[in-house]
Amino acid sequence: MNLLTEFISNLPASEAAKIAQIPLRGVQEEVWNALQLQIKSKNYDKDAITDELKISQAHFDKIISELLLKCYKCLCPDEGITLLDFLAKRSFYNKHFYHELKRQVKHAQKTLANEALGQFYKSAMNLIHRNMLIMHKDIAQIKALGEAYIKLAPKSEEKDAKLLVKCRLIYTQIDNEFAAGTIKANEELFAQRLNTELVLHPTANEELIFEYFLTRIYFSHGLEKFGQILSIVDEATVALERFDSPLKRTYLKKLLFKKSEALYYLSRFDESFQLCKELIEDEECKAFTEIGYYTTKFIQICLITGQLAKAKEVVEGILLPYGNKVREQLAIRDVISFAKYYLFARQYDKAFDFIQLGFEKNPKAKYFQYEVELRNLQTAYFYLSGNKTDAVEMCDKHIKFLRSHGYGVRDSSFPHFYIVIKALFDKQGKLPAKEQAMFDRYQLGSYGVYGRLLQLIQKA
Repeated sequence: MNLLTEFISNLPASEAAKIAQIPLRGVQEEVWNALQLQIKSKNYDKDAITDELKISQAHFDKIISELLLKCYKCLCPDEGITLLDFLAKRSFYNKHFYHELKRQVKHAQKTLANEALGQFYKSAMNLIHRNMLIMHKDIAQIKALGEAYIKLAPKSEEKDAKLLVKCRLIYTQIDNEFAAGTIKANEELFAQRLNTELVLHPTANEELIFEYFLTRIYFSHGLEKFGQILSIVDEATVALERFDSPLKRTYLKKLLFKKSEALYYLSRFDESFQLCKELIEDEECKAFTEIGYYTTKFIQICLITGQLAKAKEVVEGILLPYGNKVREQLAIRDVISFAKYYLFARQYDKAFDFIQLGFEKNPKAKYFQYEVELRNLQTAYFYLSGNKTDAVEMCDKHIKFLRSHGYGVRDSSFPHFYIVIKALFDKQGKLPAKEQAMFDRYQLGSYGVYGRLLQLIQKA
């Protein structure tokens, strides 16, 4: 599938209607009409179009590029960072972002003075960092853009530029280790890097202060040192006190999101719910790039605290803009959250559909944490939907999978979810002391939503 076909196929109805009005003629119009027919039939065949219109492959590719640029122009008239931001905010257009980044870099290099070009590199780097899902973050691009930004920074700002780029790179590396489940094994290495490479100087501005502490917060998160996060949030808040600007107020709200998340992991669920609810409903916060991530967390907090109606409201609010494009466009973190919600809501067919979609979006268990969650949800689905025997048979398979990745029964809580399910089945809801301790552990912190699922399984 070419980029144009992918772009058109994933547009919401309102935007698809807009690009349908683009004036075209000649071969461009013929290619466009042929593509529309293929999109409707979901039968993509480049050769069929080139043969029918008697044009070369190279001519076809050129027309596709021209049409794609016309679509961009229609939906986002401004080029440069504005267009890249438009693409970066839609996770399903990650290929478009990186393809267009090359073109915009060349254009910026020809048209912008050094200072403006440096800011372009910085902004592009930030778009990757803030908008891209971990599976789409290109660390080589972040590094290249960061180095170009540093090279063009005024001498007086070079120190700031270097610190910001280091924050971006270290954060992304922590992100990769976290997703792979290897961050704890590399704790000493990253602790040393944080202490030697990230040095906050007294004249740092609000942005640097926030990014410096955010990187430290994320490292503590990866290590599951959530009490430490509360201390870092307090430290960051004090460091921002000397400023009086809208930017400071924005950063303080983002730090409160981190606080609400830490409270959730510390099993202070009611406090987390109240704080996160206030932030989620704040108009400024709704525009934050990170709002999708925190909304996902909020759904889990709602499920843990029994706020099922609120969870439903949030889930339906997220789903609404996708229309019939849910399968193609929904990020895997949302897919997993919705599967959880539908299990709690006892809408098992919908839960199953989202679980299956989650496996499709994580082929070959590429991201370990997602795979663990999907296997948990799959097992819970079979048990709660009445296929208890199938669920119990799955437990041994999943325990074996975890052991093969270094998460054995003795050194990890992950397999305990399946051990408890097997015991609940064997003992008809009653648990021996050892399994009861495992069950109780699953009522706490990041395990909380699965602990509540175990409660449902216990009653099933």
